[in-house]
Amino acid sequence: MATEKTEPRWGLGDAAVGFLVGLVLSTVGATIALAGQADKDELTLGANALSAIGLWIGLAGAAVLAAKVKGSGSVADDFGFRAQPVDLLIGLVAGVAAQLVLIPLIALLLSPVLGDPDVSGPVEELVESASGPGIAGLYLFVAVGAPVVEELFFRGLLLRSLLRRTAPVWAATISGLLFGIAHPQDLPAEALILVMASLAALGVLFAVLALRYGRLGPPIVAHMVFNAWTLTVLLLR
Repeated sequence: MATEKTEPRWGLGDAAVGFLVGLVLSTVGATIALAGQADKDELTLGANALSAIGLWIGLAGAAVLAAKVKGSGSVADDFGFRAQPVDLLIGLVAGVAAQLVLIPLIALLLSPVLGDPDVSGPVEELVESASGPGIAGLYLFVAVGAPVVEELFFRGLLLRSLLRRTAPVWAATISGLLFGIAHPQDLPAEALILVMASLAALGVLFAVLALRYGRLGPPIVAHMVFNAWTLTVLLLR
């Protein structure tokens, strides 16, 4: 006799708890790292990595625990955490299109209100602090670790939790907006608004990819391409 498929019990509460835990661990990591620094004005590359790891533990941990405790037991089944070879091409095209079309379009649409603010400040400072092995570590964190963890959380746990409560178009929009809001930076108001709006649009694009293909492979690769492009441009300046 075939067993009846059990409806998963995870949802927005799990996503909220995971995000809050990630913020707490990120803050703790940054505080510990800052206490050990001679210069208290800004975090070093290693300190930023420690802070990021704390955030990732909360985000990825929430998805893994939700699947294990309240779902099928598999993040692949519950959140589409899988990939196919064709995802490399899909993600490459989407990531390049985001850099060449989507982000410039957002900047153009908002330019009458925001002008042309410099948005590279904190990221550029972080890139400038890296040298030798630090550059490889920066690529590992920014172009590999962040895309995998953030897609598992935002386009996995969060998006699919939203889909259980609202229509796909709203789920994609809300998850994209939350993705943008979740990336605050030490920037002037105009630059911060532009960054968050651009990242929100990027989050919607990644959500559309996840919904269209039913797996996280395409948005993960697109996210990797986008981040690697940004990092490479800043390193070559």
